[in-house]
Amino acid sequence: MSTTPAPGSLEAECPGGLDWAWYGLGECIRSTQDKVSIAFGVLSIVSWCFFGFPQIYENCVRKMPDSAVSAFLLVFWLLGDSLNFIGAFLTGQLFLQKLLAGYTVLIDIILCVQYLYYLILHKVQLKITKMADEFGSFLHHLKRKSKQQALRFSIFAERFGICFDSGHPKVEDLDEEEEDAKSSAGPARNKILATVLLGVIVLSVVPLPMSGESPVPRQTSVSGRRLLQATTTPDPWADFLAWRRKCTEGLSFYLFFLAVLGNTFYSCQIFTKSIDAVFIVNSLPWIIGSMGILLFDAFVSSYIKNVRKTSYFTF
Repeated sequence: MSTTPAPGSLEAECPGGLDWAWYGLGECIRSTQDKVSIAFGVLSIVSWCFFGFPQIYENCVRKMPDSAVSAFLLVFWLLGDSLNFIGAFLTGQLFLQKLLAGYTVLIDIILCVQYLYYLILHKVQLKITKMADEFGSFLHHLKRKSKQQALRFSIFAERFGICFDSGHPKVEDLDEEEEDAKSSAGPARNKILATVLLGVIVLSVVPLPMSGESPVPRQTSVSGRRLLQATTTPDPWADFLAWRRKCTEGLSFYLFFLAVLGNTFYSCQIFTKSIDAVFIVNSLPWIIGSMGILLFDAFVSSYIKNVRKTSYFTF
């Protein structure tokens, strides 16, 4: 009595394939070429999984992503990765490609939240500091006015031989009080800042993936990859900010390094999977995006290497 494999099972769809790859990753791994492809895919996932953490950590330590990273980079980066994520589902790409696309969107959202949080935080700090300075100037003006009035009264009393040792403050006492007020202005200002900044909360909205069939899935993928090719790290926006500030403080070097590895392994996974013309054409947006970004990587790495000789750039 013969048994027919159930539709969708490993025996029916991928005879002789690895069960963990089929059921866990949705990939049919049978030949050595398939194993090499899945290995590159895993390395790409690992690289991209860690590439965002150095910059996230740098933002938490330096607390200056609004000065080190361009807002245009984050906006176009998020748009490009979102379109890439949608296009990966609409065109039926590999499971690892879908997973990678979704993860990069998550990293983009975290970086955007950090940027907005510290941008608002610094604006609030600047506003509170300005208000504290104005209030301090006002108090100083009142002290000086009170000091002048006390001095005039003291001169008037001396002319008429009247002694006011206990009834009115002396000029020397006013000087001491003024110095005490100046010395206590700093801690008081810090307490005000700490109290106000506790109320700052920044929310982010996670973009929802599109569903259903669409006549333009490839155009979505191409658009996403064009945005990524223009803005994914290393990016000209961040380079312009670094050139303008004459330093790279706030930017993580490992973000650049892991981006190079991730794109390299990503391209190798596609090419080792298959060289069939239909498969290559179907994966063309991702190939163009990855290879184009690698060209940016090479250009910017050479640029940074040359500029670092002038001692302007520090990592």
